[in-house]
Amino acid sequence: AGHDAELYDRWVDRADEWELDAVVDNRTAAYGMVAVQGPEAIALLSDHCESPGAVGRFSVAPRTVAGVDCLLARTGYTGEDGVELLVDADDVAAVWSALSCQPCGLGARDTLRLEAGLLLSGQEFDPETNPRTPYEADIGFAVALDTDFVGRDALARKREAGFAETLIGFRLVDRGIARHGHEIAVDGEPVGTVTSGTMSPTLGDAIGLGYVPVEHADPGTELSVVVRGVDKRAEVEPLPFYQRG
Repeated sequence: AGHDAELYDRWVDRADEWELDAVVDNRTAAYGMVAVQGPEAIALLSDHCESPGAVGRFSVAPRTVAGVDCLLARTGYTGEDGVELLVDADDVAAVWSALSCQPCGLGARDTLRLEAGLLLSGQEFDPETNPRTPYEADIGFAVALDTDFVGRDALARKREAGFAETLIGFRLVDRGIARHGHEIAVDGEPVGTVTSGTMSPTLGDAIGLGYVPVEHADPGTELSVVVRGVDKRAEVEPLPFYQRG
């Protein structure tokens, strides 16, 4: 949603450039979304919606929640089970009130997605300033090269050529919190950059993500993160940092 205006302009330009018989209508503001996340999410929704648990992971289905028609997606950005409800903007307040949930701020959400090792656009990658392939970002598992899609050949060439850097997770050994843009060093020599960092409430340790050369990416590799001019010892950790069950 944060890029809707940019994408709208791009689609309009493409429609004009290719002389398509098409109308582009930006409907972003016509809808709202309520994300209900956590181990009790499905049980909570069952009191207001028919069979939310029957919707499979990463699937979408029409449902009625508290008398309001919506699209229910079994998706989320927390690493926990849950759903995202897409609702007409005029009906969002009714759905929110019926669920009686406590709001979760973006800071809290960010700790959850970091513990789950989930990437954030604008942090771990950016199409303009920090473009990364799925292989550099350690999400190559999401690419099915045995199927046909736009950009498949380009990605296949990228994978075949290899890559110099890869995304890692790390845990600070010393006291401190790594933040976006902090330097990552090995034996005092700069090798990479932190993309995200926080204090993990679940683990009780400071954790982060960042890019380093592949030769420094193995779990257990000792690193340091420069926090306010001071080297803080850190260690590469496998992702996700935390996974329920």
